[in-house]
Amino acid sequence: MCALRVIFLAIILFIIPSPSMAFHIGTLQNTNKNNNNYNDFITGECTEQNNTLKCNFIQISVSKSLNEITENSEIINEYKENPNIFDKFTDDGTCNALLNPNKEQMEKTKASILEDPTLEQVQKAYIKVCKEKNLESFLIFSELINERKKNTCKIISNPYIETFKPDNNGGWVSVRGPSGTCGLIVISTLKKDGLEDLFWKYTTQKKIMNRDASHILGKCEDAYDETESTYSWRNKDKYMNCIYIHFGF
Repeated sequence: MCALRVIFLAIILFIIPSPSMAFHIGTLQNTNKNNNNYNDFITGECTEQNNTLKCNFIQISVSKSLNEITENSEIINEYKENPNIFDKFTDDGTCNALLNPNKEQMEKTKASILEDPTLEQVQKAYIKVCKEKNLESFLIFSELINERKKNTCKIISNPYIETFKPDNNGGWVSVRGPSGTCGLIVISTLKKDGLEDLFWKYTTQKKIMNRDASHILGKCEDAYDETESTYSWRNKDKYMNCIYIHFGF
């Protein structure tokens, strides 16, 4: 009789899942990035059930668009190779719209300048390029665009799901991969960083197994940063001098 009762209880425990417990990890800032052109943080909610922790994370990155800046030397070299390059640049219909705007276009321009007064200077420089079609006017216009890019911060969100198992140190560990041509493995940990569930510490690191392989980003060993990143609730203010904000890529 006792044996049957034990079997019955085992079946009940197997059929009925253990209760789940959900918690929010707060806002964890990347503590590795020391430059003023990039920073990111993660946030999200985790649910613990049956000795497994499933987390729905969102990574938010803020970065400067410095890699999109066009150097004057590039423009000058291109001009030397093709002195008529500005004809193609000014024949896309934009110049005609600027030089001969209709009423609707004028209203849109006024509204845009009210939202961002610096656009008026950019527009005037563009009109000068349309009229003169020379290197000097284009360099002035390019410098204004570059200055805008230097002061623009891109905000990009990246949602992802990670599943953790208990580690030997009272925390949680996740191992994803290997995946793709590079045999990429992502190892992440999540553990309490204080006495209460409000404080958490998250680490993540990429490992490349096929270092000599290549894919769309180039050689695998050059495509990924294998430095471990640590995210902490001990957030610090970050100076980035963002005058403009651009959402997305």
